Amino acid sequence: MLVALFAALVLLCYAAGNIHCVVAVHGNDSDMLALLEFKDAIGDDPAGVLSSWNKTTPFCRWNGVKCGRREHRVTALELAGQNLTGRLAAASLGNLSYLHLLDLSGNRFSGQIPRLNSLRKLLVLNLSNNSLDGVIPDTLTNCSRLRQLDLSVNGLQGQIPLGIGLLSELSDLVLSLNSLSGHIPSELGKLSKLSLLELSYNMISGEIPRALFNLSSLQILGLEMNYLGKSLPSNIGYALPNLQWLYLGDNMFQGNIPASLGNISRLHLIDLSENNFSGRIPSSLGHIPSNMGNLQQLTQLDLSYNNLKGKMPPSLGNLQRLVSFNLSNNNLQGDIPSKFGDLQQLVWLNLGNNYLHGEVPSSVANLQQLVLLDLSHNNLSGKVPRSLGNLPKLRQLDLSHNNFGGKIPSSLANLRQLSRLDLSYNSLKGFYA
Repeated sequence: MLVALFAALVLLCYAAGNIHCVVAVHGNDSDMLALLEFKDAIGDDPAGVLSSWNKTTPFCRWNGVKCGRREHRVTALELAGQNLTGRLAAASLGNLSYLHLLDLSGNRFSGQIPRLNSLRKLLVLNLSNNSLDGVIPDTLTNCSRLRQLDLSVNGLQGQIPLGIGLLSELSDLVLSLNSLSGHIPSELGKLSKLSLLELSYNMISGEIPRALFNLSSLQILGLEMNYLGKSLPSNIGYALPNLQWLYLGDNMFQGNIPASLGNISRLHLIDLSENNFSGRIPSSLGHIPSNMGNLQQLTQLDLSYNNLKGKMPPSLGNLQRLVSFNLSNNNLQGDIPSKFGDLQQLVWLNLGNNYLHGEVPSSVANLQQLVLLDLSHNNLSGKVPRSLGNLPKLRQLDLSHNNFGGKIPSSLANLRQLSRLDLSYNSLKGFYA
């Protein structure tokens, strides 16, 4: 059958007047057979994306297939988001030895990740959003040119292979939303080109290996929803100067929040929520030296559900690009700094479940973009400010469980977008104009 197919392709080449095609066909029949084997293992193709994969169409023109111009070998297989079912077989994919890009994300492939150790030219491997299980094969270390590896949103188990630390070209490593366990291997600290490390939503335990803080190119560090503990190194802000997104929420970190975080001038997001951090909020997070403009890029700051105490530093009001600000569920005391009124990009402000006292500063009226304001479960007193009725985008206002007194301002009726208002458990009586 293969001989007949080969002869037919040769005749087609001659008919097209392409002498070089003969060599190309002969050199590529292994790629064609590998692709057909891959197709045979597909159980369901609801969108019919593989309908072009037939013997009458040159395989370099098949949907999702790209070939190199010189060798006419398969260099890319992109079938993302097609709801294909079946298993991935090493016998098919492993024979595509010229492959640079393999993207099968967003399908319903099951079973284990096949051994792909012969794909030594592979640069991008994306098998995310499938139903793959088993362990991450250590043979991936043979794909020594790999730059992007995304195996997220599967059912992978076991530990992160130590050998991943040998993939010296790796810039993106995404293993989030699996069932990985064990510790983060210190070998990952050898990945000097790594800019994205995403291990969130697993069952990884232990502490962050100190070697990880050698990754000065790191821009995104996502470790939330694991069982990581102990303290963060005090020099994190100097070790990771290019960090833009820091996700460490829902772990078991403890100790103080390192003041050196205030030195990472490119930070857009800090999420340290739901840990056991204690001590005070470092004023350096909001301190803006004239020669650096520290944290002026920060748009989201979440330190909720910790054991932070003391007063909120007024310098946090310098973070004028903040959109989301959450310090709820801590042990914070003192007044709400009036300087918070300078955060005019703020959409979400949650200071609930603390021990704050005093009055709501009138400067809150400057927060014209505010959609949510939660000051509940504190010891705030005085009147509910009339100026809250001048926040045109406010949808949720929760001032419950405080010591507010006097009358409810009728200006709250101006809040046309308001869908939730909770003033319960105060000492309010009637309305005032």
